[in-house]
Amino acid sequence: MLQKIYHQVNLELSIMNLILHQISQMNLARRKIVMILHSEMWMMSSLTSLLMILFCHLCDLAFVKIVNHLLVPRVLLLKAEILEVIPMNWIRRSHLLLAMET
Repeated sequence: MLQKIYHQVNLELSIMNLILHQISQMNLARRKIVMILHSEMWMMSSLTSLLMILFCHLCDLAFVKIVNHLLVPRVLLLKAEILEVIPMNWIRRSHLLLAMET
């Protein structure tokens, strides 16, 4: 039973690492777009440059929403499952929770 729970925790951590990797790739792509837009902004009209700035801010907001609404609740739920389900001493539990936070 305990082995199954550890396997589930490792699977959840792998999924979260994959999500974090995808988010960082998305953020890197967003930064490249913003850099290109800023370098080309001198050729744009003021309305177009204003729209580009608005687009960049919306990308930032979307990035924050993805992290806050998808990732943070999942980590908190997983921590609660570990604390409630796994009967282990506090040293091993704190080590597992510390590993999840990194």
